[in-house]
Amino acid sequence: MMNKKPFPSSSAPKDFSSGLSSGLSQTVSGVAMGGAVVVGLPVAGSAIGAKNGGVLGAVFGLAGGAVLGGIGAAGIVVGSAVGGVAQVVQGVINAPAAAIQPRRGKRWCIRTGRWVLENLELEEAPDNDDDLIHEKSKLEKGPSKPHKTDTNVVDTSYYDTLNVEPDADYSTIRKNYYKIARDTHPDRAGDDPEKAKTFKEAAEAFQVLGDTELRAKFDKEGQTGLSADRTEVANVSNVDPTLLFSYLFGSDQFNAYVGRLALATAAIIDENDITTADANELQRRRCARLAKTLATKLDVYLDSGENKCDWQIEALRLAETSYGKQMLFAIGNAYALTATQFLGAFDSGIGTPSIQAWAKSWRAGHRERKVERKAKISALTSAFKSAKVSAKASADRAAAQDDHARKDVDAKLQHDAIPHVVNIFWSTTVCDITATLHEVCEKVLFDHAVTVNRRKARANALLSLGAEFTNVVIQSSSSKSHNLPEHPDFSEAEAVFQEATLQAQLETIRRAEEKTAGAHRMSATPEGSKGEEID
Repeated sequence: MMNKKPFPSSSAPKDFSSGLSSGLSQTVSGVAMGGAVVVGLPVAGSAIGAKNGGVLGAVFGLAGGAVLGGIGAAGIVVGSAVGGVAQVVQGVINAPAAAIQPRRGKRWCIRTGRWVLENLELEEAPDNDDDLIHEKSKLEKGPSKPHKTDTNVVDTSYYDTLNVEPDADYSTIRKNYYKIARDTHPDRAGDDPEKAKTFKEAAEAFQVLGDTELRAKFDKEGQTGLSADRTEVANVSNVDPTLLFSYLFGSDQFNAYVGRLALATAAIIDENDITTADANELQRRRCARLAKTLATKLDVYLDSGENKCDWQIEALRLAETSYGKQMLFAIGNAYALTATQFLGAFDSGIGTPSIQAWAKSWRAGHRERKVERKAKISALTSAFKSAKVSAKASADRAAAQDDHARKDVDAKLQHDAIPHVVNIFWSTTVCDITATLHEVCEKVLFDHAVTVNRRKARANALLSLGAEFTNVVIQSSSSKSHNLPEHPDFSEAEAVFQEATLQAQLETIRRAEEKTAGAHRMSATPEGSKGEEID
């Protein structure tokens, strides 16, 4: 469903100056993107490849997408020029409202391109999105094609690894894999080499037996028949994307701060029958939930005199997660910049700002746009590098003499490309966090459910919270490091990505098993079996 997007690509400008700036930017960037799209579409190709080939499929998808890129380059240049003119015209049309609506207490919503009157008490958002995202995960549903039972197999090694019979169904295989992987995972087993070996063998066995086609080939030809098809890590297509990106960027500890990342939403949209309107509703709910959580956090601080040390302790805890320092820096930066812009804006509704406050506000807006530009450039650079690595690997694989040589090429491709792919994921996440938290903070600061004085107090508290988060990162970063606090070191990206994938797969299976066990308990009679407990 390539035509569906998690969020609109652009919205109407606020006024003439915004329209002029947006129009010029869109026209100029369109010319550059006309050449760069040859790399941009490979990123989309990687998502398609991931469905069929796991990690390696995702990387190989970059090369396939490059072919499509050349087709759309000319269209982007023309479309951007037309769109740029439209932005200027729309800015002129919206100028009168820009002079009237702030006096009525409304704020300009960049996401929707409308003036809105915020009231968090009236904001409705359900606790979850099950009404829109109702599809079960692939691990819960099992393979799309049922496996034909055949006990006459040439090799039982994978079945033995998972302690199942050759005629075992998918549910039994999944359940046994989860039990073994849970007990032997490095987080629980520590540095025990035997358990580490068992964990790896179990993951490989489930990779094969959990896939209908690979399992059929294994039954017929044994492990030797899988040398060119098997990967050494869990299949990404079998993982809940929300969990994958959560474990990759800070586990689930950041959910209360950033919600479901746009990357995860995009993957979910691709797997569900979701309209553009539904996608926009998902983002609206995300912002509403985060705004209510943030408002409560700030109000507790203001009302109870909560010490800033509590924020520091929380920041130190968050910084210890995967890429936690960089996530923390991005969040703190978004908080501080948005609060600074609000305190120095003429249309904030809290009074006319001083010249100093206005100057700080202007600089904060410039810095916020600079963060997004840097992230986009970083993603584009990594996309170029990924395409180059993928193209070379395709040539090397075509020249390989046998399956063993092709497997070596695949392994090198994974090692060389994953750091660039993860950087693309990260850069996309920075843009997502910056845009989302800007809206979240504005909802909190323009909230008419509270007084003007409370809104101003929230802004100052938000400024302090953002400073505490960024200071923890800066102080904990080595002064000798060449990397800025906001830029992750992707030298270990392959290991981190594999670990996040396995963690997400285990959690996906655990949840599926809990649902299965819960269904058994619900259907059991008082005298019957209560079902097996999953701990």
